[in-house]
Amino acid sequence: MRKLFLLFILAFFKLSSFASIQPVEFEDNTQLDLYNKIINNIKCVVCKAQSIVDSDTDFSRSMQTLIAEQIKEKKSEEEITSYITDRYGDKVLLNPPVDIKTYLLWFMPIGICLVLAVITFKNLKKLL
Repeated sequence: MRKLFLLFILAFFKLSSFASIQPVEFEDNTQLDLYNKIINNIKCVVCKAQSIVDSDTDFSRSMQTLIAEQIKEKKSEEEITSYITDRYGDKVLLNPPVDIKTYLLWFMPIGICLVLAVITFKNLKKLL
Protein backbone atom coordinates (compact mmCIF):
# COMPACT_ATOMS: atom_id res chain seq x y z
CA MET A 1 0.00 0.00 0.00
CA ARG A 2 2.82 2.36 0.88
CA LYS A 3 4.53 1.76 -2.49
CA LEU A 4 1.28 2.47 -4.29
CA PHE A 5 0.88 5.73 -2.38
CA LEU A 6 4.46 6.80 -3.24
CA LEU A 7 3.89 5.91 -6.87
CA PHE A 8 0.71 8.02 -6.89
CA ILE A 9 2.54 11.00 -5.35
CA LEU A 10 5.39 10.77 -7.86
CA ALA A 11 2.97 10.51 -10.78
CA PHE A 12 0.99 13.50 -9.49
CA PHE A 13 4.08 15.72 -9.28
CA LYS A 14 5.36 14.58 -12.67
CA LEU A 15 2.01 15.25 -14.34
CA SER A 16 1.62 18.61 -12.62
CA SER A 17 4.92 19.75 -14.11
CA PHE A 18 3.52 19.04 -17.59
CA ALA A 19 0.40 21.04 -16.83
CA SER A 20 2.38 24.29 -16.85
CA ILE A 21 3.56 23.86 -20.45
CA GLN A 22 1.54 26.11 -22.73
CA PRO A 23 1.30 25.11 -26.40
CA VAL A 24 2.26 27.88 -28.81
CA GLU A 25 0.20 28.43 -31.94
CA PHE A 26 1.39 30.36 -34.98
CA GLU A 27 -0.14 31.38 -38.28
CA ASP A 28 2.14 29.15 -40.36
CA ASN A 29 5.00 26.68 -40.15
CA THR A 30 7.68 29.26 -40.95
CA GLN A 31 6.87 31.08 -37.72
CA LEU A 32 6.98 27.80 -35.82
CA ASP A 33 10.35 26.94 -37.40
CA LEU A 34 11.70 30.36 -36.46
CA TYR A 35 10.40 29.94 -32.91
CA ASN A 36 12.07 26.54 -32.56
CA LYS A 37 15.33 27.85 -34.02
CA ILE A 38 15.48 30.79 -31.61
CA ILE A 39 14.49 28.94 -28.43
CA ASN A 40 17.05 26.23 -29.13
CA ASN A 41 19.80 28.86 -29.32
CA ILE A 42 18.96 30.75 -26.12
CA LYS A 43 20.47 29.56 -22.84
CA CYS A 44 18.59 29.66 -19.57
CA VAL A 45 20.40 32.09 -17.26
CA VAL A 46 19.10 30.24 -14.21
CA CYS A 47 20.29 26.76 -15.27
CA LYS A 48 23.42 27.98 -17.11
CA ALA A 49 23.96 24.79 -19.10
CA GLN A 50 20.53 24.23 -20.67
CA SER A 51 18.62 25.88 -23.44
CA ILE A 52 15.29 27.43 -22.56
CA VAL A 53 13.67 24.43 -24.26
CA ASP A 54 15.27 21.97 -21.84
CA SER A 55 14.84 24.11 -18.74
CA ASP A 56 11.73 24.01 -16.58
CA THR A 57 12.25 27.35 -14.80
CA ASP A 58 9.88 30.29 -14.78
CA PHE A 59 12.54 32.33 -16.57
CA SER A 60 12.69 29.91 -19.50
CA ARG A 61 8.90 29.81 -19.79
CA SER A 62 8.70 33.61 -19.79
CA MET A 63 11.45 33.80 -22.42
CA GLN A 64 9.57 31.32 -24.61
CA THR A 65 6.42 33.43 -24.24
CA LEU A 66 8.33 36.61 -25.04
CA ILE A 67 9.86 35.07 -28.16
CA ALA A 68 6.47 33.74 -29.32
CA GLU A 69 4.89 37.17 -28.87
CA GLN A 70 7.64 38.86 -30.85
CA ILE A 71 7.33 36.33 -33.66
CA LYS A 72 3.58 36.96 -33.77
CA GLU A 73 4.42 40.67 -34.10
CA LYS A 74 6.35 39.70 -37.28
CA LYS A 75 9.78 40.54 -35.88
CA SER A 76 12.80 38.93 -37.54
CA GLU A 77 15.24 36.52 -35.94
CA GLU A 78 17.89 39.25 -35.79
CA GLU A 79 15.52 41.68 -34.06
CA ILE A 80 14.48 39.11 -31.46
CA THR A 81 18.03 37.92 -30.80
CA SER A 82 19.24 41.51 -30.60
CA TYR A 83 16.49 42.38 -28.12
CA ILE A 84 17.41 39.44 -25.90
CA THR A 85 21.17 40.05 -26.06
CA ASP A 86 20.70 43.77 -25.39
CA ARG A 87 18.82 42.82 -22.24
CA TYR A 88 20.88 39.86 -21.00
CA GLY A 89 24.17 40.04 -22.92
CA ASP A 90 25.84 37.48 -25.18
CA LYS A 91 25.95 35.01 -22.27
CA VAL A 92 22.39 33.89 -23.10
CA LEU A 93 23.41 32.64 -26.54
CA LEU A 94 24.40 28.98 -26.73
CA ASN A 95 26.72 29.93 -29.61
CA PRO A 96 28.14 33.36 -28.73
CA PRO A 97 29.54 35.41 -31.61
CA VAL A 98 33.27 35.67 -32.22
CA ASP A 99 34.25 39.22 -31.30
CA ILE A 100 36.92 40.96 -29.24
CA LYS A 101 35.23 40.03 -25.95
CA THR A 102 35.02 36.32 -26.82
CA TYR A 103 38.36 35.67 -28.57
CA LEU A 104 39.72 34.00 -25.46
CA LEU A 105 36.65 31.78 -25.20
CA TRP A 106 36.90 30.64 -28.81
CA PHE A 107 40.68 30.35 -29.23
CA MET A 108 41.90 29.20 -25.79
CA PRO A 109 41.17 25.49 -26.54
CA ILE A 110 43.20 25.72 -29.76
CA GLY A 111 46.06 27.41 -27.90
CA ILE A 112 46.04 24.77 -25.16
CA CYS A 113 46.10 21.98 -27.74
CA LEU A 114 49.04 23.61 -29.55
CA VAL A 115 51.01 24.03 -26.32
CA LEU A 116 50.35 20.42 -25.34
CA ALA A 117 51.37 19.23 -28.82
CA VAL A 118 54.67 21.16 -28.60
CA ILE A 119 55.40 19.78 -25.12
CA THR A 120 54.58 16.24 -26.25
CA PHE A 121 56.74 16.60 -29.37
CA LYS A 122 59.72 17.88 -27.33
CA ASN A 123 59.36 15.03 -24.82
CA LEU A 124 59.18 12.47 -27.63
CA LYS A 125 62.35 13.92 -29.19
CA LYS A 126 64.18 13.51 -25.86
CA LEU A 127 63.05 9.89 -25.57
CA LEU A 128 64.16 9.00 -29.09
